[in-house]
Amino acid sequence: MRKKDLILVSVLIIGGLVFYFIQQNNSSNLYAQITHGSTVAKLNINENGAFSLPELPRVIFEVRNNRVAFVFSDCPDQLCVNAGFLNRAGQMAACLPNGLILSVHSYETSEDDLDIILP
Repeated sequence: MRKKDLILVSVLIIGGLVFYFIQQNNSSNLYAQITHGSTVAKLNINENGAFSLPELPRVIFEVRNNRVAFVFSDCPDQLCVNAGFLNRAGQMAACLPNGLILSVHSYETSEDDLDIILP
């Protein structure tokens, strides 16, 4: 390796580490929102565990390492489970047969950042 190659690799590694630590710090500003009909529940994604909603005990969510996912559902297509873990603001997964929407939001996002709000 030449000196320029070594410098380029070093810069890329340092840049990757900086990006990783910024993402780790931003994950503490996130929460999950579960919408079922007119019911909306907020969920802290900093605490690991599995749970289900009382009205839908056969749909199980899991929070692990600042990420949240559907891990089991009794719906036929399993698209919600196949969506995997969500860990960035704006990501969402839906279980339409059960009428559930799981989405990740940031505490730092204000309504000024939204394009449109529907009633």
